[in-house]
Amino acid sequence: MNKMSIIPLSNSFNPEKFLFKSSIKLSSLGGMTDIIKRIKEIISNPLNYYQAYKEINTLPIKGILLCGPPGCGKTTLAYSIGGEFQIPFYKITGPDIISSLSGESEQIIRNLFNSVIENAPSILFIDEIETIIGRREQANKEMERRIVAQIMTCIDDINDRQLSELNAPVFVVGATSKPEFIDSSMRRSGRFDVEIHIGFPSIEMREEMIISITKNNKISKNINFKEIAKKTPGYLAADLQSLARAAGHNAINRLIKNKKLEKKNLENNLDNNDLDLQNLFIEQEDFNFALTQIQPTSKREGFTTIPNVTWDDVGGLKELREELYYDIVLPITEPSKLKIVGISKAVGVLLYGPPGCGKTLLAKAVANEAKANFISIKGPELLNKYVGESERAIRSLFIRAKNSSPCIIFFDELDALVPKRSQENNNSSERVVNQLLTEMDGLEDRKQIFIIAATNRPDIIDPAMLRPGRLDKLLYVPLPDFNDRCSILETITKNLKLDKDIELSKINGDKRMEGFSGADIADLVREAQLHAHKKLNEKKKERIKNEKENNINNNNNDDKIFEFKINMSDFEYSLNNILPSVSVNDKKKYENLKKKLQESRSHLI
Repeated sequence: MNKMSIIPLSNSFNPEKFLFKSSIKLSSLGGMTDIIKRIKEIISNPLNYYQAYKEINTLPIKGILLCGPPGCGKTTLAYSIGGEFQIPFYKITGPDIISSLSGESEQIIRNLFNSVIENAPSILFIDEIETIIGRREQANKEMERRIVAQIMTCIDDINDRQLSELNAPVFVVGATSKPEFIDSSMRRSGRFDVEIHIGFPSIEMREEMIISITKNNKISKNINFKEIAKKTPGYLAADLQSLARAAGHNAINRLIKNKKLEKKNLENNLDNNDLDLQNLFIEQEDFNFALTQIQPTSKREGFTTIPNVTWDDVGGLKELREELYYDIVLPITEPSKLKIVGISKAVGVLLYGPPGCGKTLLAKAVANEAKANFISIKGPELLNKYVGESERAIRSLFIRAKNSSPCIIFFDELDALVPKRSQENNNSSERVVNQLLTEMDGLEDRKQIFIIAATNRPDIIDPAMLRPGRLDKLLYVPLPDFNDRCSILETITKNLKLDKDIELSKINGDKRMEGFSGADIADLVREAQLHAHKKLNEKKKERIKNEKENNINNNNNDDKIFEFKINMSDFEYSLNNILPSVSVNDKKKYENLKKKLQESRSHLI
């Protein structure tokens, strides 16, 4: 390849405007220990031992692409690289090089690269790199294609000159939240050799980040950082910064409010002399309040953070809980235990059975116990009438899951997304099924991406989806038996005001409860609550009517007479009005379906 000719820097080009001085060090970043170690390995050796590379004629790693969701700390990490190694650090973005004159953008790029090379050792940082070197086949203007080609030529020229002319290394660092939009020729070896993915931080990483972010803040000694980390699933570095800032604001507002109440100065403003700034600290309560105000980036982008449903909210289903613990929870919380016995592959679980038996509730409880990132997808949400859009949505879903692993993807109503493929090849739903099958066990291992699916109709799901390696476990969620119904009743009513005469075992033993699903039991309790509420309102209306008729002015506080409670008559009313949603025939169909699926699965195995 011909060497890039050095064009004299034009009067309008000033390389110093691209120089950036950073005071941030890699050691000041929290929660990125492994990433920092990797970056130091890539940059330190060429900086300190460049002659060794020249001696054996080996090119050092030059290009580093930082990938991750917006707010994960890519730009801050790049700045800290410049601050750590104290070498010339150039920073550009798309608008810095775009010019209205034909050919001037390319000249700016050439001059910039020449300046970076002449000041080696040096680092060139390209922020939001996908806006500069996007896919050429999708470019709308010829200028965009020329810019991509020019940057590729300049990067290749660094390779040509590194071992012959240069006596120090040159590094090119890019940052992007959409690596799939970058031209594929830029992501090959020799250009961006290394891609470092910054995903969603774990509990331990979040704890380190919060400690690092608040190290210069005036905080109370009783702050429980581990507790804050547990309450911030789905939070990125930028979200944790916002959380710390909101906690600081609340601490100031709390001090001002307390001082105004103390001085009874509720209308006029106070000045600094009025405030006891010596005792101003950010307290745990400030962080707790900030948690209610800050919405994490992941939630804005479609992620569902860890659900609030715990196993305490699930009645019965103990056997299924144990199965899900070993299949999903243990590989996420303690992967080292499974690696000892050689188990490392993530599994997929299909929960099937009659409607209302708690399939969705089970999935949420598992996600809560695992404390993993959780993406909830309703079957039809990924479908789009435009050709190719549904497949793109599935690809994007798995890319997001990989970037935030360990992650649980929950497909509710899976039958709507992957129905059986017919012999006709023009059905758009078939392409969706094919894309999902490819993502679930394609050439790349799913690693820490776990899949839970729920359906009432496993018989209409494409059989290829149910084979081992995709949905490995088929778990039947049956209608609750006597003991499970009792457990569900106790769980639903644990926070309700029940009269002393209520015996849950007696309600559960009623013949009318036969065939009730978990949803039916919840509906039964709700109907009893409504009936009790109606009776209470009628009593109050009757009292008011009597007082008006008899001209009684009752100022006595006898509201205890009208205290809300659910008694046995309310449940009796509810039992007479609520019927099981799953008939006896439907129950038999599901049991037969379970046998057929087990038989077909045994043939596959």
